[in-house]
Amino acid sequence: MISLTTIILILLVHFISDWLLQSRSMAENKSSNMKVLLKHGCIISLPLLSLCMFLHFSILSIILISSIYFILHILQDKFIWGFYKIWYIKRNLKEYWKDYWWFSTIAIDQFIHLIILFILITFGKI
Repeated sequence: MISLTTIILILLVHFISDWLLQSRSMAENKSSNMKVLLKHGCIISLPLLSLCMFLHFSILSIILISSIYFILHILQDKFIWGFYKIWYIKRNLKEYWKDYWWFSTIAIDQFIHLIILFILITFGKI
C-alpha cells in the first residue's frame, strides 16, 4: 500500500518533470523528433530516479523503475501525440475542436502516465 506522502510525492515529481521542466517547443515536437523525445525521456526519468532514492528503493529497483518508465513514457508520448496530430490534420478541425481534442488528449496522456507511475512505485516497494 502506498502512503499518502508517497502519492503526493509521485504527483509532485510528475508535475515538475512533465510540466515545469518540459518546454513548449519540446511538447510540440516530441512526437515527430526522436532527439527531442529522448531528451524529454531523460528529463522525466531523473526526478523519478531521485524520488526512488528518497524512498530508499534498492539500486536494482531504482534502475528498473527509471528505465521502464523512460521507455513507456516516450512510447506513449510518441504515439498519443502522433495520433493527435494525425487526427487533427486529417479532420481539419476548427479551433474549438482542436482545443477540445487537445485537452482530452492531455487528460488521457496524464492519466496513463500516473497509472504507470503508481504501478511501478507500488511494485518497486515490494
